Amino acid sequence: LSSLGHQTDLIFAKFESQVEDHLDPLGNTYLSIRTPEKPDYFWGNTLIFDSAPQPGDLERWPKIYQQHFGVGADFMTFSWDICSDEKQQAIAVAPFIKAGFEYESTSILKTEKLLKPTKFNASLEVRPLETEADWQAVVDVHINGHWKLKAEHERPFTEKQIKTARAMVKAKLGQRFGAFIGQKLVGDLGIYTDGQLGRFHLVGTHKDYFRQGVCTSLMYTAGLYALSTMGIKTLVIAADKEDFPQHIYRSVGFQETEVQPGLVWRNKQKYG
Repeated sequence: LSSLGHQTDLIFAKFESQVEDHLDPLGNTYLSIRTPEKPDYFWGNTLIFDSAPQPGDLERWPKIYQQHFGVGADFMTFSWDICSDEKQQAIAVAPFIKAGFEYESTSILKTEKLLKPTKFNASLEVRPLETEADWQAVVDVHINGHWKLKAEHERPFTEKQIKTARAMVKAKLGQRFGAFIGQKLVGDLGIYTDGQLGRFHLVGTHKDYFRQGVCTSLMYTAGLYALSTMGIKTLVIAADKEDFPQHIYRSVGFQETEVQPGLVWRNKQKYG
């Protein structure tokens, strides 16, 4: 895969998921990523193809998905490596959208040098998470309606995500940093790596501390640590194409390097 987004996605998939190469009946290669412990994790139970959909893939791709994840799955997710022709890609995904899929466009941003944010919050203490209380507080930071899940599913899913994040730190695949005001955890993020690439993961600010420079200050301080101490040369982060966080990420030096495509179908009775 040439996509920087997919390359860094695999840092997590290789740790917690079953990742396998396949050849479809037409001779095209694709990756399956399966995470049995997280059946509600859209992009942890997905297929990644070499190229954008071709004629007939609206019928083929769901059948391949069902082979891996079972008939009657509550969602299907597909992605593919970078497509440089946006017009061609729009034509390719049109049949899927007509059939009820949603097209997701994710910006992949990177930087080798961070910029100090203009709204740097010097009152924050930024440090690696250490205690059991630190890790317990992380879940509350991320209960902000980020996931496409109904409320009753959000906390259990978030707890699983944080459990994995903690296990990856224990496995020395990265570090998770918290921003504290006194003893209160007001923001946190992870930076994980497989070498010279470092991927930001689950960047969050507690809902009571929005617009106080928590996110930018945390990203800047933790990012400097990663570049100076963890052997990382390039920092990577993903953001929904139209979401506000892109503005935050750009303010500390990130620039878009690619757009990662995705198609999602979900059972809306279960997923909001």
